[in-house]
Amino acid sequence: MNNLHQPISDMSSQKATAAASYGASITTAAGGAFTVNDLALWGGLFLALLTFIVNLVYNARKDKREAELTRLESELAKARLAKELSGK
Repeated sequence: MNNLHQPISDMSSQKATAAASYGASITTAAGGAFTVNDLALWGGLFLALLTFIVNLVYNARKDKREAELTRLESELAKARLAKELSGK
């Protein structure tokens, strides 16, 4: 029971306590600065931007895949034509 009333002397305990205190203060201040509507607005904007980026990356990869498919189909057609011409 006497241990509860002793001052905190361990440096890591003091750092952890200070970090928790500052973290709680920042969280409280941030929570008071934004209303629920503000959070919904910023969350929606973030998700819209994320959707745009994912779609942009997907379409770029799709275009790359389609270009490769077109190139392979062209090579296949040339090979078939060469085979036909050499077989006759």
